[in-house]
Amino acid sequence: MFSWKALRFLFAIAILCAPGHALGQEPAPAAPVVGEAREKTGAKPARPAPQAKPAPGAGPAAEATPAATRGPRGEYVNVRVDLKIRAQKGASAPVEKTLALVTVGDNSRTAIRTKSSIPFSVGTKPNGGVQYQSLSLNADARARVEGRRIAVMLTLDFEFVTQAREGEVEGRAAGTVTSSVQNVIQAVFEDGKPLVVSDQVDAATDYRVTVEAKATILR
Repeated sequence: MFSWKALRFLFAIAILCAPGHALGQEPAPAAPVVGEAREKTGAKPARPAPQAKPAPGAGPAAEATPAATRGPRGEYVNVRVDLKIRAQKGASAPVEKTLALVTVGDNSRTAIRTKSSIPFSVGTKPNGGVQYQSLSLNADARARVEGRRIAVMLTLDFEFVTQAREGEVEGRAAGTVTSSVQNVIQAVFEDGKPLVVSDQVDAATDYRVTVEAKATILR
């Protein structure tokens, strides 16, 4: 049997050989916290991911603008605008022009531009001659459809040659004169019903000029 001293000796050796209890060995230091590790290594903190920018027009200012304040746009349908221009003096033969424009009923604009040259005599025989006068017929139409009613804005520029009395117009050959009619008209039309939108008298020749218009929705 072992003696008491031998047991004590074996117990002391077992303690010295246990892990972490070697002679002169210090306990392992605790792991550093994240902040201390960054200070020792000099590593920079990670930057936050950039936030996506809102799309143009999607900010609070765009949301604050209600659709009702942007003005009426009408309907996305085709509208045909027919114009009939008539210039007449007394029982003389009338000067008539007709044209048609097709525009969109969402307040869009359509324009027509035409120009022609008309010959007329200058002076008296045998020394008289012939010259040419340029005449324009320009029309603009803008339409807005609301149900069965059509709001139309017309701009009209119309030139025509009329017959004048002897000596009526100074500086021009006797018997000829060029007249011009310019109108800006706004009216509301019933679908397909004609309406006289202008009726006026030319100051130089006493010709009466009327403009009849009709707006038709093309479904």
